[in-house]
Amino acid sequence: MLDIITVTHKHTACYLVRGSGPWVLIDALWPDSLPVLTATLHKNRLHLTDIACLFVTHFHMDHAGLTQTIKGYGAKLCLHKNQLGYPEKMNEFFLRKPDKAYHPVTDDGNIAVTTEEGRILLQNMGISGVWLPTKGHTPDSMSLVLDKDCAFTGDLPHFSVADDYSVDVRESWQLLRKQQVCKIYPAHGGEYTFVPQ
Repeated sequence: MLDIITVTHKHTACYLVRGSGPWVLIDALWPDSLPVLTATLHKNRLHLTDIACLFVTHFHMDHAGLTQTIKGYGAKLCLHKNQLGYPEKMNEFFLRKPDKAYHPVTDDGNIAVTTEEGRILLQNMGISGVWLPTKGHTPDSMSLVLDKDCAFTGDLPHFSVADDYSVDVRESWQLLRKQQVCKIYPAHGGEYTFVPQ
């Protein structure tokens, strides 16, 4: 049994997820979204210190803007090894376009994992799932897939239009089909049922 809480700011959603262990946050919204996140946490009798781990589907400002702030409350940033170097690219973006709410992502305390190591990490947090590369939107795009249940896909285009996109998008959906997911939680547009074609 999973607990899922959706937090939305500026048409972008992030998700708090808990299995039998601590809370995990999937994506970190915009740099100015801290009041929205904390208000949702308080409504659910939670605090930022209840978030044990953060997974970022890709390092764009609307998905990773609060990363360092959340780390400051004790959460560990879990990176797939395919994402190494991308937090620094986001930092570079904000050097060119400063945002007073943005705190550069540092390397301290981050956990870098392979796909299999990510599965073990999730199991240790009471979640049966896998942290999978699902390229297409960006080279560092990832999906958190909970076994035979659901997937948190970030900005991966909707499966019904995958054929209109790159080979990477089509291959990402083929990978998700193999995981037997039945529900998709995207970053934009609200969750939907996955009906493999």
